[in-house]
Amino acid sequence: MKIAVLLIAALGVGFAVGFMTSNRKTEGSDTQTDAGGAEEELGAPQVSEAMQLKLDDLAEENASLNDQLNELKAAVAEYEQLQALAEAAMDADPTLAIAFGKFADLEELLDADWNKIGTSMLALSEGIQEIIAKAEAGEDVGEDFMNLQEHNLPLIAFALAINGKLPSHGMVNGVFTHPLAQVNMMSEMLAGADVALTETQAARLQQLGLQFEKDWDNADRSYGDGTQALEKLLDEADLKREFLRAVEGDLDQGQREVIFPDSSRDLRMLDLFSPALMFSETGHPLPVQSAADLRGQLVDNVSKSLGVTKDELNAHGHIFDTWVADVQSILSPIPADDQMFYDLDQGIIAGRAQSHAVNSLLQSLNLTDEQRAELLDNKMFIVPRVIEQPSAEQSNPTSNEGGG
Repeated sequence: MKIAVLLIAALGVGFAVGFMTSNRKTEGSDTQTDAGGAEEELGAPQVSEAMQLKLDDLAEENASLNDQLNELKAAVAEYEQLQALAEAAMDADPTLAIAFGKFADLEELLDADWNKIGTSMLALSEGIQEIIAKAEAGEDVGEDFMNLQEHNLPLIAFALAINGKLPSHGMVNGVFTHPLAQVNMMSEMLAGADVALTETQAARLQQLGLQFEKDWDNADRSYGDGTQALEKLLDEADLKREFLRAVEGDLDQGQREVIFPDSSRDLRMLDLFSPALMFSETGHPLPVQSAADLRGQLVDNVSKSLGVTKDELNAHGHIFDTWVADVQSILSPIPADDQMFYDLDQGIIAGRAQSHAVNSLLQSLNLTDEQRAELLDNKMFIVPRVIEQPSAEQSNPTSNEGGG
């Protein structure tokens, strides 16, 4: 209403001033035409100086009001444009901060509370770094791990909501680590840490996501009936690792410290973005004392799983010899407390070694259809962990004190 009144007032003053100046010019013109310049000789009335000043003031005011009028018109137009955009936004479907591919309109993603997810991820990541620092200092961290559940629960709820809705050859964590979910979690985490993605970075992550989806489809088309579920899982881990390496290259140092902290990088159960998180459900640590102990346990496990005698398996002993040789690079002794936290590379080495062994077993053993299906459908794998053995002093801590 105020805008309308101002518009009317400005138009009224402009019209009055225009009429007065127009009328004066017309009268002057008639005098010149009829009298041919005799106006001054006949002593025709002149516009007084005061009147001229008044007219000049009104003309100036008129120009000022016209400027105000134009400003008001522009303000009204801008308001109407913003109002239209706001109404369109209210009517439009929600969108992801970074959307790409065939699953960008997935309802469970669109309805997710991304701010809460990002806040939980940031708090959980910071808590994990604190726990790692305490553990390295020799402090007890059992209670700290329990306290992290407060931040983990919203993430579990989100993972369960999208489980089965995004493609993965893994389990729940396979879906949780899908790039479409990951880049949007990253976006929220970085914004919460005051190192938000730029528009250029967001567009680049979108391109990387599309490339991942293309690579995924290509890999999927290459599989046949004889492809192990474990092989597909490991291929997925490789694709996600490649995607994350590319993402890392597009972040600045401050952003990398938030998303990829060095202390937990690619560690199973500790890195929230690494595909090693999938191995929390599928890659099971197997504590052993030596390579020889590992070979014996591998034969025992396969015998129990397939219902095949150890003698029959040992008749194909080269399969188990190769299996052990393939994991030799990850058999360095470790403290018992560290056996759960192997890294992504170690997990993939162990998984590939088992996959190769399974292919050899499929070719070498006379298996039933049920036994073959069990081997092909299995996605669980063993990650051998050679545990440091206590020294003689540690085994027998009593000291020999000399007598008098």
